[in-house]
Amino acid sequence: MSCQLCNLRHKANHLFIDPAAEDREVVVGFREHVPVALGGDVRAERTIRRLGLRRPELNERREAHLALVTRIYMLAIGHPDTSLKTEALVSLRELASPKAEYSLMVRTYLRAHGMSV
Repeated sequence: MSCQLCNLRHKANHLFIDPAAEDREVVVGFREHVPVALGGDVRAERTIRRLGLRRPELNERREAHLALVTRIYMLAIGHPDTSLKTEALVSLRELASPKAEYSLMVRTYLRAHGMSV
């Protein structure tokens, strides 16, 4: 038997997605710059909603970031200069790295455009 405080902590730990302990890419994705719960996952939707991950100012910042990613992606796939293409691909990989800001959104975008990350 556990105390009431431990019980509450245990329940709270299961309310939200823990990005340090769980693979959030399985349950959280993006439609453009807006986060969505994949497959109707209840915990993912709760995490998105209660943490305010769709609030307007955050959506605006992600939208601007995604516009930059899109421009770099267009360079990576279409520029005739090979060295510039290579630099663009390196930049995209950096933007998709787990420590980068909005990296899950970037990885979702790149996968949707057929690029492995």
